[in-house]
Amino acid sequence: MSTGFTNVLTDTDSTTGNSITPVCDVSISDFTFVGMAEQSDWTSPMVATFTGTITAEKSCDSVTAKVQLYSNETSNFVGTSDPTLTKVDDYTYTFTTTIDGPNEYGNFSGYLTAWDSDNAADKANAASTTQLFAPPCYLQVVSFSKLS
Repeated sequence: MSTGFTNVLTDTDSTTGNSITPVCDVSISDFTFVGMAEQSDWTSPMVATFTGTITAEKSCDSVTAKVQLYSNETSNFVGTSDPTLTKVDDYTYTFTTTIDGPNEYGNFSGYLTAWDSDNAADKANAASTTQLFAPPCYLQVVSFSKLS
């Protein structure tokens, strides 16, 4: 008959750490520059329309977006919008938004930034295609009279 050994472990260990908010992932699935049009006539601004789809993890509970209209001629942002996001399901948000811009000939594009404002999420960015806005040419006749 053989005798065995019994091992008893008496070692303990503990650790502490920082509690961090879980990171949620936000991404842009689609960003489309729908088009530009005059609001009424040459005295009014043009309006640019954008649509988009943003996806986010379920833990993202405060998804936010910003759309900016960019003028390629001036190399400046000429308008901005904070679109209202419509929650389609637990992971998908959509929007349609408009931005007023200068009613002048030029190439314009859009930039979208999306993030979750409550969690430590990276910002997702996307750029639209560039579109040429060529408004109709208007002629204003200030006065008109018959010459003798």
